[in-house]
Amino acid sequence: MRVMKIGVLFSGRGTNLKSIIERSKQEGCCYEVVVAITDNLSAPGIQLATELGVNCVVVPNKNWEWHIYDILNKFNVELTVLAGFMRILPTLFCMRWENRCINIHPSLLPKYKGLHTHRRALEAGDVIHGCSIHFVTPELDDGPIVAQEQVLIQPGDTEQSLAARVLERENLLYPEVIQCIASRKITSFDNKVSFNGVKIESPLSLNDLL
Repeated sequence: MRVMKIGVLFSGRGTNLKSIIERSKQEGCCYEVVVAITDNLSAPGIQLATELGVNCVVVPNKNWEWHIYDILNKFNVELTVLAGFMRILPTLFCMRWENRCINIHPSLLPKYKGLHTHRRALEAGDVIHGCSIHFVTPELDDGPIVAQEQVLIQPGDTEQSLAARVLERENLLYPEVIQCIASRKITSFDNKVSFNGVKIESPLSLNDLL
């Protein structure tokens, strides 16, 4: 079985990083996390990655994107995974990694691109919220959507309570999307996503992937 080499970029707690690494250690997994990269020297995810046996590299603020290029090349990364990486990637990066870079966003895209997604969903009176995984393009939180998971907004929800439930779905969905990309079940070409060789007309769900 061929195993795809994955690099994960993160800036904070590393909850999605943890779920991705743990999934990689399961029998039959088609990917390996060969490096985790952060722009935040105090990110809790650094210790987490180290404890789980993954190389973790902190890039400096100056010319951070060039350092990331070098690290990804050094580790022969085939798929770059953004897991709470709080910087906007340069257009050149997005072009070089076209169809080989994915991101997770805490909303049902195309709604609520950018920050404060949970607050905006609550303020809008939405009934359903959730998360999306998409291939990265130069446009912020844009690109072909691969999969989504929905979360019902409950009476009395706060940003924090809603965020916690969305994160639970992220932690389940992200590793399975990566597994399907690594096994070539999910592919992207010309801004279109295919699943098992068939172009998808709407985002996949976790149930579709399992």
